Amino acid sequence: MAKKSSIEKNNRRRRMAKKYSGRRARLKAIAGDKTKPVEERFAATLKLAELPRNSSATQSLRADRPAARLLPQA
Repeated sequence: MAKKSSIEKNNRRRRMAKKYSGRRARLKAIAGDKTKPVEERFAATLKLAELPRNSSATQSLRADRPAARLLPQA
């Protein structure tokens, strides 16, 4: 059984990723668009770096899985 603090931390990460997903996607699209001026892409990269660290959707979340110490039931 996971600790309540770990569960709450994962829930907070999920909420933050959902909250910043639109802004992050827009900034990543601007930063990756080679047709935009270099200054605009650089500004988008800086704004992307200012977002909270745990706001990425690819942030590793702990999977809901059984405890590692338990042996599988046969």
